[in-house]
Amino acid sequence: MRYANMALCLFFVSCTTTREAKLPLAEEEIRALNDELRDREVSINATGPRAPVYEGPAAEDGFDDRYNVVGRGLLLDSQTASWSDARTGQKKALPLATLKSLTWLSRGHPRVVGFFQGAALGLIGALPAGLAVAGASQRGCQSYFGGGPDCRRSPSFDPTLGGIGGALAAVLIGGAFGAIVGHHDEIEFTSSR
Repeated sequence: MRYANMALCLFFVSCTTTREAKLPLAEEEIRALNDELRDREVSINATGPRAPVYEGPAAEDGFDDRYNVVGRGLLLDSQTASWSDARTGQKKALPLATLKSLTWLSRGHPRVVGFFQGAALGLIGALPAGLAVAGASQRGCQSYFGGGPDCRRSPSFDPTLGGIGGALAAVLIGGAFGAIVGHHDEIEFTSSR
């Protein structure tokens, strides 16, 4: 189970292009991010000691450690990040300094890119496993049947076919997961102080 969790983490991380932005943001960076995030659904991750979340001018509620929400119409200025909550449609805002990261589905063809990334990960992981299983079955055939003609003629004991079959299945499964998840872009914010 541990290896499956590690594989899933690797899969989701590999489908994201991450870049870093130092706070406070320059006006050009704010303008470029606003253009890039316009009309996008964005996962917002913020943190801070009781950093308030605002609805209009009045504080709505606070949060202690981490704040994760999906928003639409994210707009950054020199002091705040504001958006509409994707579930409720409520306008929300928080201080720009509390942002830790923003993640969104990439522009262009993110599902196609995700398919190929997932297929590549599937191939990398499954080809050696398929060859190992097929090689083990070949050795089993030789020990069970004594290495007779049935082992050489039977395609079920051919390690090459086992490796190709395992790799093909993994490419299709990995590609399907990659297409579902899609390729994402992420910005991680760091303090320049």
